[in-house]
Amino acid sequence: MLIGKLISFDELDSTNKYIKNNLGALESGTIITAKNQTNGYGRKGRVWFNDKDKSLTFSMLVKQNLREDLGLITQLAAVSVLKTLEQYNINVSIKWPNDILINNKKICGILVENIISDDSVSVIIGIGININNKEFDKSIIDKATSLYLETNHRFDVLNIQNVLLEKLEYYYNQYLNNNIEFLDISRSKSCLIGKEIYLENQHETVLVKGIDNLGRLIVVINGLEKVYVGSEISLSNSYRSI
Repeated sequence: MLIGKLISFDELDSTNKYIKNNLGALESGTIITAKNQTNGYGRKGRVWFNDKDKSLTFSMLVKQNLREDLGLITQLAAVSVLKTLEQYNINVSIKWPNDILINNKKICGILVENIISDDSVSVIIGIGININNKEFDKSIIDKATSLYLETNHRFDVLNIQNVLLEKLEYYYNQYLNNNIEFLDISRSKSCLIGKEIYLENQHETVLVKGIDNLGRLIVVINGLEKVYVGSEISLSNSYRSI
């Protein structure tokens, strides 16, 4: 059983940070939700903007049944979000490793943080979905969107949360049973495979060939295949090439 106790707050600086600060006291499966995050963040410390009561922001703590292939957790989380939105007839794609896009604009970000000590491993899965947001900060207005902006329809945030938790449970059980159906979905819904993208820190353009069975990106550089993980590359410029 993945899903455990759910603790809700009207406001937090960050749901991921709350779990970090209370790691020892929280059981595996605990979910922390906040109607408003005042200091949410994504990969590499990027700011996550959200409007109170209009976004779904939560983090889940996993302490049990973890394996060495932790990179797959980001992929199963992305597929869980994708399948949740498809249940509302929303067509989305996955920008590896952790963004969900509608019409090439970001609607969801996922931040998976691994907490490793001498005697334990914990994973925090942070998810933020723009649901009923009507506007965004000018710094991201050309890159972000919401379900409301895409459909002109308001959605029940709590209902989407409940569906998403069911999907997370389902695909996490696949992960535990070495079933990689979610990886096949991630590949089929990728907006990068078969396209050229710019690797910012490598200062070169590469062809994306696929995603391997550990959830890593396979790219072709000068005719040679190489494997990249999320911490090694920046895909920030890929919006201009997809």
